[in-house]
Amino acid sequence: MQKRGDRLGPRGLINRAEYVRLIEQALATLGYNDLASKLEEASGIQMQPPQVSLFQAHVMEGRWEEALKLLPQLASRPEVLRDAKFLVLQQKYVEALEAGDTSVAIACLRKEMSPLGVNPNQLHRLAALLMHPPSLDASSPNEWLSKLGGGRDKREIVLLKLQSLLPPNLMLPQARLEALIEQALQAQVSSCKYHNVMEAHLTLLTDYQAGVDSLPTKLVQVIDVHSDEVWHVCFSNNGTMLASASKDKSAIIWSVKTLSPSQQHVLVPVHTLQEHLQPVAFLSWSPDDTMLLTCSDDLLRLYDVATGQLLYCFTQHRETVTSCAWLPDSKRFLSGSVDKTILMFDVNGNELQRWKRMYRIQDMAVSPDGAFVFIASNDRQLHVLRLSDQREIMIQETAPITSITLAPHATPPPSHSDSPAPNTPELQAASGTFSSNTALCSIDEAPPGYLLVNLQGHAVHLWDFGSLMLPPGSMNPDLDPMDQPPSEPIKSFLVNGGRPGRYVLRSSFGGTCSNFVVHGSEDCKVYVWHRDTEQLLMHLEGHSGTVNSVSWNPANPHMLATASDDKTIRVWMAPRALPPGFNSGEGRQGIGPSAVSSGHSLVGLGEAVLAARKPAVPS
Repeated sequence: MQKRGDRLGPRGLINRAEYVRLIEQALATLGYNDLASKLEEASGIQMQPPQVSLFQAHVMEGRWEEALKLLPQLASRPEVLRDAKFLVLQQKYVEALEAGDTSVAIACLRKEMSPLGVNPNQLHRLAALLMHPPSLDASSPNEWLSKLGGGRDKREIVLLKLQSLLPPNLMLPQARLEALIEQALQAQVSSCKYHNVMEAHLTLLTDYQAGVDSLPTKLVQVIDVHSDEVWHVCFSNNGTMLASASKDKSAIIWSVKTLSPSQQHVLVPVHTLQEHLQPVAFLSWSPDDTMLLTCSDDLLRLYDVATGQLLYCFTQHRETVTSCAWLPDSKRFLSGSVDKTILMFDVNGNELQRWKRMYRIQDMAVSPDGAFVFIASNDRQLHVLRLSDQREIMIQETAPITSITLAPHATPPPSHSDSPAPNTPELQAASGTFSSNTALCSIDEAPPGYLLVNLQGHAVHLWDFGSLMLPPGSMNPDLDPMDQPPSEPIKSFLVNGGRPGRYVLRSSFGGTCSNFVVHGSEDCKVYVWHRDTEQLLMHLEGHSGTVNSVSWNPANPHMLATASDDKTIRVWMAPRALPPGFNSGEGRQGIGPSAVSSGHSLVGLGEAVLAARKPAVPS
């Protein structure tokens, strides 16, 4: 390490005194208090002034009067001093209520907090607690109290809030050195265009690097069981199954297996759903993966995944059903149709609600919390419907919308079924070492509210609706996030040079944290981009017909499935994830030719063919 006066580091960017203070803090955090004290003595640099340490101790021990007396020594600006006093007094007030000492709480509110003249709305809320005092019982329903940080066990949170107000040169932010190191690691990961899976702990000794072999580029299986074009494929939420829909009037449920020298097929058929009288255009798994919906002509069918049994056939729509989407409870779902209606059903076959619209529904998606429905219409418009109050906003796109895809939630939704999801013994096998997306995303969380909008002109727009999905209490309660929707997409991806397209093609997010965007094309290729940089990383070749649908396994980021007009499903794996001894020859199973080009002409398909294979926007 080079030393340049009071600066350190190869570029002289590090302040020496601050660096020593952070080392002292890190040593104390690790439990090496003696070493921290010796470093202070040897360097002559204190980690922080004695009054700061004393103030922190007063707050953690609940000595409010002593803490308030020290505050003027720490905050020189009057407005900062008032805000800091308010935080300390708020904690004092809430703890007094918890202890049942109403007189102390009232005196604190009236004589100490009100005279500060800050946060009047917060004062009203705090006063309301006098009518319903918080309980020491952990089951107390007062969720707003927890957002305040109140309670003896929340003093550390209050201290963190105080640290954000007070000058950092006085009170060091907690674990500051560790935070800086994690920022550096995160920057390395974010700048790596091939980052997909964090399979091992990051090291501080070398820079992070990942290669293209961590992406699913190796074709490991070609499936030609379907006798006609395959229009949709979709992995289950737990990644142990895949469903496929075809023009041959069938849907198939596949089990996802782990490759090994003795197991050369990733996908093995479990159930063939043959009750359809017309081509099957769309599929949707229930959040708990126990049920599957299929859309075929004007009918919606609900299947039991474990048995393959048809549970209900919904006939309420009068024209083609283009899409369906589940609510997070796995008990209700929505369907959209070109008959300009959106219907809500339950799994017992009951119609619960009906919305009539002025536009044809091309596609739809439901937010992970079930609060919002995103609707693509045939008039170049994206609609957002809030279910709680039926408020709807409209966003104009630049071209006709063919389909939409909402980024998956960071963690799989909880099961709401009394019985376990089918094939649960396969879950760990199908997922490999990826038992939890949450742990893998700890470095690089997938932003909530990302939506892919696929346009007829072979373009994909990425929209950010994260402001709609902020947790309660994280924004001004007087503002409605629907009053300020995004005005334009944050990213744009061109497919096949942006040439005009004729068909509905479905894209997908990919990777542990949805770092990638993948999309099929009428040029028979599969395109993969980095989500944030918009860089085209690769295109996969192998199909001999339009690639209609792609699905990246949400539990195993090394696995991708694609579906095509050539009647095949193809499974791709990351080379680094292939087991030793795996036969690199494509595992093929089926009953017909494996690479038949079906052509792209719409002539002779007939009116029975669904909107998924008609021109992208019905006339």
